[in-house]
Amino acid sequence: MKRKTGKLMKKKVKKILTGIELLTSKGYRASYKSMAETYCKQPLQFKMLLNAGSFTSVNDKGQTLMNIDLNMFRDDKFSTSHYHLFAKGVILHESGHVLYSDFDVIRKNADNVNQLRNQIKAIGEAYYQESDPILKQDCETKLYDAILEFTKASNLPDVLNSFEDAAVERVMSEMGKDENGSIAFTRNYIVEKDTQHKLDGINNDAIPLDSDNWNQATLDGIITEARLMATAGYRMAIDMTIISHTFEPAEINQIKDICQYVRFMSNTTEDRNISSEVFLDMCQPIIEKIAQDLTNAYIRDIDYAEDQLNNMQQNANASTQSTGGPGSQPTQAGGNGLPGQKGGSQPQPTSNKNSLPLPDSLKKQLQNKANQTGQLLSVGGQGSNQGDASHDGQGADGAGTGNENNNATSGGGSGDGPNGTSIPNATKTSEELSDESVTDMTEALNNAKKTFQRNEDMVQDSLIKSDHNIRAAEGRCHKGIGISITDINDVLDLSDSREGKEAQKTIQKDNLNIYVNELSKKIKKVLMRKGMDDTSRGRYEGDIDFSNLHRIKTDCQLFKKDIEGKTNKIRFAILVDESGSMYGTELYNAILGCWMIAKAAQKLKIPFAVYGHDEDDEFELRKYISYEKCKKNTALNSLFKMSSRGCNRDGLAIFHVCRELIKHAQDDEDLYFIILSDGQPNGHNYGGQPAIDDMREVINTFKKHYNVHSIGIGIGDFNFENIGVIYDNHVCVKDVKELPNEMFKIFKQILKVER
Repeated sequence: MKRKTGKLMKKKVKKILTGIELLTSKGYRASYKSMAETYCKQPLQFKMLLNAGSFTSVNDKGQTLMNIDLNMFRDDKFSTSHYHLFAKGVILHESGHVLYSDFDVIRKNADNVNQLRNQIKAIGEAYYQESDPILKQDCETKLYDAILEFTKASNLPDVLNSFEDAAVERVMSEMGKDENGSIAFTRNYIVEKDTQHKLDGINNDAIPLDSDNWNQATLDGIITEARLMATAGYRMAIDMTIISHTFEPAEINQIKDICQYVRFMSNTTEDRNISSEVFLDMCQPIIEKIAQDLTNAYIRDIDYAEDQLNNMQQNANASTQSTGGPGSQPTQAGGNGLPGQKGGSQPQPTSNKNSLPLPDSLKKQLQNKANQTGQLLSVGGQGSNQGDASHDGQGADGAGTGNENNNATSGGGSGDGPNGTSIPNATKTSEELSDESVTDMTEALNNAKKTFQRNEDMVQDSLIKSDHNIRAAEGRCHKGIGISITDINDVLDLSDSREGKEAQKTIQKDNLNIYVNELSKKIKKVLMRKGMDDTSRGRYEGDIDFSNLHRIKTDCQLFKKDIEGKTNKIRFAILVDESGSMYGTELYNAILGCWMIAKAAQKLKIPFAVYGHDEDDEFELRKYISYEKCKKNTALNSLFKMSSRGCNRDGLAIFHVCRELIKHAQDDEDLYFIILSDGQPNGHNYGGQPAIDDMREVINTFKKHYNVHSIGIGIGDFNFENIGVIYDNHVCVKDVKELPNEMFKIFKQILKVER
């Protein structure tokens, strides 16, 4: 949510998102994208567009687009956790298509449908041009043959998609218990909704079962039942009302065998495509009935449009006589539900998949005549949404309810232009705009710095008195910046990032626990002791002091007690830069370093929290480990979910993390803020020396008022120069194994300055 600019100290009301709105917000989208890319093992154009259907498509450039639509699961009975399971289930499903579906086979089917549609249009053209009744009858026969083939071809993608769903879900379910649970939970809901939708259609006569009234809805219902049988019939009873009413028992068993084969034994998309054709061969009587109805409707559309062409001038004259001008009512050519068709009947609505275009010459003549007479014309063909379909990318719908359009078209976009967004300062040169941008950035940061300095004392009070004042101080620090703070644990079991997985392997391979033990000893020695160990001798109880055994004859004061030096309490706040510049090795090293410090803190029972941050449309701060849960053995697992993302606004991130450190601190604790970064602040109107000054200002403020010690850490083989400039206390090492010794030096340096 974007924060609105307001007066200082004015309380900001932040909308609390839940359910689908929460899971489709930017932070969660990024987490789901990471999950999907982990399963798919490749980068994705990942979307979570609502009401667009869930699908995967590959465009002609080989780019993979995945859309996850949670709106299809919207229900008041579901909580955020339920929607997360749906999201994971659909992501697993669509990832299965990316990994195992052959998009060339899918695209080939789509191209075949387009070719047949064009063939029908050509035959329709011949029918329209032909005046001989006998030859016209021959054209009708050719039309029926072409439409019969077209009807089967246009239903093949739906059947193949259903069988692909079953196969990829089986493979993805075998990845583990969590994956199997998410897919089963999602599929159970879809089965329930599809079944209810189908039964409602039967009860409302929208799905005719009688052979005299078979239509596309009947075939769609049969395909739906086959899909449910293939995806869930192996583990639950599936309602097969339509199949049972349409086929003989032996045929029903054959359909069940096909469904089981495509799920458990088919190896390729081509295998499942052949199985889909066999299934449609069994539906041939229904397909023939649909094709005959389509042929009749298409011929009626052409004849009706021809009549409209002949009568258009007469209608225009009549309209002129009655109104004194051109008729304003639109005249429709083709389509369904038109008055005045031959025989006084209207064809039944047809599915979009079966739409057929009118011959080009007829449409052109109609349009020309409409232009001449001044009448408005809506030209179409049989069905709706006429015109050749564009298939730049062919979708493989993963978890649809059976009512979605499974063909995803990729490509295209919006840009600035006559109908686009206006471009401000269009007459200025690029150099002028660049200078303005730098000036705006510098001015914004300088204003933030002055405001922060002017209100340091107010910041101090606000940080410890109330959340209202804390929010006000936050606004003064980076006024007008949209802020989103997310607890990563609310996202449940998001997958580990690529860098996180590599870090886990290194921890095991190089046995980093050895270096963790070394680091914990050094922390305890330097930071957690205020007094030296001592021994109290000449005691009447305790451990025997062998050096005092001679006193046994006199006063028996021959015991001793070891007295440990006073233990100092400390608290850590750890921040990891998750910006795009940390991609790969930098983030991998940062995760390792963060894990070592957090593991050492756990061993010493030091309270700590871990955060990650980046900035895109708004500032994002993610809480990976909270102070309340840092003692749990499983807490460190969340560190491996860290992922490089957008830009970084370090000053604001440091402000929020230090603020949380202050809020949770006890009176007798020493406070340490530790950041792992590449030292390259870069955000919107935020970068260069002004950003460095801003970061130092925030760090110095918390040091001055709360004695928060800040330590900057850089790990790896890259330029550490800015880290030393920004943080007075800094550690720069090429190998994470060097971290214990270097941090030991920094801790001693901090204590030396303190004393």
